[in-house]
Amino acid sequence: MEKVKVCVIDGTNIAQLAKVISEDQQFDVCIIEEHPYEGISKIKGFAVCRDIIAYQIKTMRIYSCVIPVLGDINLTNFLVWYRLFKIKKMVYKVFDDIGVDLSSCRIYGGITSTIMNFLPDCTEIVQLDHGVECVGRYLGEFSNDSEWKIKKRNILKYFTGFYYLRWHNVHTGYTFANCNNDWFINISYKKFRNDYFRDVISKGSTFYEERNVALVLLETQGGYENGMRVNGKSQYVIKLDFDRLFRSMLEKLNYVDEVLVKFHPVIYMEYRHEIGDVMKILKEQCKEKNIRCLDVTEVYRDMLTAYIPAEFYINYLPIKVIVSVMSAAVLNVSSMNSSVRTICYSDFLYKLYDEYTDNIDDINQYVENVRFYG
Repeated sequence: MEKVKVCVIDGTNIAQLAKVISEDQQFDVCIIEEHPYEGISKIKGFAVCRDIIAYQIKTMRIYSCVIPVLGDINLTNFLVWYRLFKIKKMVYKVFDDIGVDLSSCRIYGGITSTIMNFLPDCTEIVQLDHGVECVGRYLGEFSNDSEWKIKKRNILKYFTGFYYLRWHNVHTGYTFANCNNDWFINISYKKFRNDYFRDVISKGSTFYEERNVALVLLETQGGYENGMRVNGKSQYVIKLDFDRLFRSMLEKLNYVDEVLVKFHPVIYMEYRHEIGDVMKILKEQCKEKNIRCLDVTEVYRDMLTAYIPAEFYINYLPIKVIVSVMSAAVLNVSSMNSSVRTICYSDFLYKLYDEYTDNIDDINQYVENVRFYG
């Protein structure tokens, strides 16, 4: 019997992949996973961008459900176990309400989804790559776990249904990232299309005509620290010297006459008070080199542009180079067929590979990796 194809959308990156996949294989059901905190984030633009994409996915039916977001899981706290058990019942009720039997499903979704972390063994899973925290490809996550910790995890799964990052056992999926020796099926970022985003970004096309533009994806100190604390570890966090970082960066952009800056959407939400200070340093250094420097929200006067995926700017603006401090976009954009040069200040990527795979052999060869400050 043919599997019922269900896609669980919990974020923008997942929605982008699902949109491209649905062009070739229409989904039977799409579930938009809302979280209680999104009453605020809808105003800010996070969920708005996700929904703009999700409602263009080819599907027979589309549903929206509100379900708790998963935070850090403490295996020794039995109150957490009870909470997980309650969430499991909510997840199963979602499928009961839409009339879908989990044993007959092929479900597409990402590691960040609450629903995806409570699916039973009988469910066939296709992994959709969520973004930068998934650069490690989920492999080797439990390779050094003690036998007792493995037993505790299995007990947790038995009583609550929570798999505690089961993804290292899933060996098929889709990604925009170009990584050597990757077990994901690669989809070109150029295949993602959205009329609304195109119209918004195209308004800036004349602004950048006949220019060599660098798209710089920045973090503030707060955002960098938040991202570097993967798995709650903070020993890797350093104090960013933005002055030195930007001078090192601009030395590699001597052929560029425009710098377009885009911060991660979380930065615009949670660390907006830091953006002005960071931009001031970069603008002063760009001015010394006669390079114009603007944040995307200054160009478009529309906060939604802060949440539009970075790769989409590459499609519609004359971007010659993309520079990243902490973004999977450099992996998504880079390939032997791309005309866009990609540079990554890669302390973050190195850290992820050290934690997940103990090596960095499969970082794409078309990404120029440099340590902070060169």
